[in-house]
Amino acid sequence: MRVNVAVDRNLEGAAIALSGIDEAAPSTLAFGDRRTTVARVAAHPRRGRTAAGAGTRGPLLRVSPAVAAELGLARRMPLRVKRDDTSWRLGPCVALYVQAMSDTPRFGEQTPMFKDLSRLARKMGVDLVVIEPGFLRRRRGWRYDVQRNRWQLASLPTPDLVLRRSGSFSRQVKRVAEAELDWFARHGRLHTLSAQDTNKYAFYNLLHSVSELKDYPPYTTVARHVRDVFEAVRKRRDVYVKPFGGARGASVLRLVASSRGVTAYWQTGAAPKGKRSGAPSKPGGASVRLRERQVPSVHSESLSTYAAFQQFWARTKLKECLVQDTVQLARTAQGEPFDLRWLVQVVEDTPTVVARVARVAKRQAVTTNIHTGGRAVDAPHTLRAVFGADKAKKLIAALDDIALRVAAELQKRYGPFAEVGIDLGVDQQGRIVLFEVNPTPGRRMLRELSAGLRELSLTYLLEYAMRATGFAGKVD
Repeated sequence: MRVNVAVDRNLEGAAIALSGIDEAAPSTLAFGDRRTTVARVAAHPRRGRTAAGAGTRGPLLRVSPAVAAELGLARRMPLRVKRDDTSWRLGPCVALYVQAMSDTPRFGEQTPMFKDLSRLARKMGVDLVVIEPGFLRRRRGWRYDVQRNRWQLASLPTPDLVLRRSGSFSRQVKRVAEAELDWFARHGRLHTLSAQDTNKYAFYNLLHSVSELKDYPPYTTVARHVRDVFEAVRKRRDVYVKPFGGARGASVLRLVASSRGVTAYWQTGAAPKGKRSGAPSKPGGASVRLRERQVPSVHSESLSTYAAFQQFWARTKLKECLVQDTVQLARTAQGEPFDLRWLVQVVEDTPTVVARVARVAKRQAVTTNIHTGGRAVDAPHTLRAVFGADKAKKLIAALDDIALRVAAELQKRYGPFAEVGIDLGVDQQGRIVLFEVNPTPGRRMLRELSAGLRELSLTYLLEYAMRATGFAGKVD
């Protein structure tokens, strides 16, 4: 059942009133980890319409300011209800766990997604909140007021379900964030794969433990010292170097050996106006504040001796890393390389491929990542243009099967999760390769591809949260 909850300042103490439904009001209300006994009063004579909830349709639960403060309820919010005799549990309260960019509620490029999720959540009877590292101590977070178009700081209960949205955390809050996410996981509230379990090295090891998947990643070795990297590139000739937990193409290098030594290539990416660049013009150099959107560009440096390579490597500040054979990716008719992102979400308890995106890079780009200048296009269309309709159909079916196998294996190893982004590729001969997984897939690619598909993916995310917390499934 859904109910409109509204704070009524005419009610005092622990008073509540229920209208718009032919049943008795509860004597106990619960929300998140909070519970309180309430005193029922006569329903308002105008069923479903009061000063506190004018214009609402359906059952209306009016609560006193004291009850709202005790439970952490907003001034006006539609919620789902689980009933047990005279006790009502309201919810679900779903939290996005993220490190804000400052003391004000600024969430970077995820802000549009958070706002759109809040709008959908309100329609579906979900309380969507944003919490930051330190929540378990402060018990405060942000709600987006759709009507007033602003974020509001509020006292909150412990959420029923938590979705981590930051891929990484700054050094200042990393320890707190890891401890809190561990607590949410141990209490069955975290439904995002952990960064540790899905970093590039952990994923590579997982693939090699599954016979059906072990042949899909490119040849990969671990380097723990500059000498390891140098020997690997001398032996393999053309490799990519990636940090275990990197994202958005940051700190990714291409190293190519020749008779003249080793040439290193890296890329600076496009950064939003007024933000800091995620990659310096030289490895290890300071990022700079940009007045305009940075134009993605490729840089290179020739390293003719091992000593020169050592000096270069010191500037990268990389420690342990993966050294991976370069895959000669398939290219468009314009000569642009592309890889693939498959978005897998749990829809009605079944992992489902919801979106298929091709990330097309510039001809000489080092990475295809959208944050380093790539563009998102429809993957099936791209594959048909490159390989023809018949072969593309077989490739898409095979890519779907691999992505779903990966999702099933992740579920088996690490437990339930709402979604995962799976990065794949097809080489110039049409062979499929598996690169990595992203446990916090963004929606920027889908925003560029299809507004309808993006909204569907957000709806699936909220439906998952309702099912996982026992508050029904689709919208009534």
